[in-house]
Amino acid sequence: MESSNSNNNSNNNNNNNSNNNNNEAIATTSSQGIRSTGHTKWDAMYNHLLDYRKKHNNCLVPNRYKDMPQLGSWVSTQRRHYKMLQEGKDSPLTPQRLQLLTKIGFVWATRDPRHVSSLQCTVLYVVFTSS
Repeated sequence: MESSNSNNNSNNNNNNNSNNNNNEAIATTSSQGIRSTGHTKWDAMYNHLLDYRKKHNNCLVPNRYKDMPQLGSWVSTQRRHYKMLQEGKDSPLTPQRLQLLTKIGFVWATRDPRHVSSLQCTVLYVVFTSS
């Protein structure tokens, strides 16, 4: 019995260490705009956003982005979750994710992205990142 408990504790510790290592890897690599090593849906979409940013030089994914419609929807969801935080409501957007998106130039408040000039995007970015 005792060896079974010690094995379970060892497994739990290994799982906790593995999760901590994954989270650290995500924060370290993603904060630099490098691909996330995490295996969650959020991490996968973040990586797609990095691809979009590399191709378009911004993070203003249209809501109906024809190359990957789910990315436009995901970006809108991140903005909605940010707005919930601003209103003091519970939100799935963690401080770590907020920081990762902000560091790559994510624009938190925008009108239809197809109609926002690059100058307006820059102003919005400066306003939201200097707070």
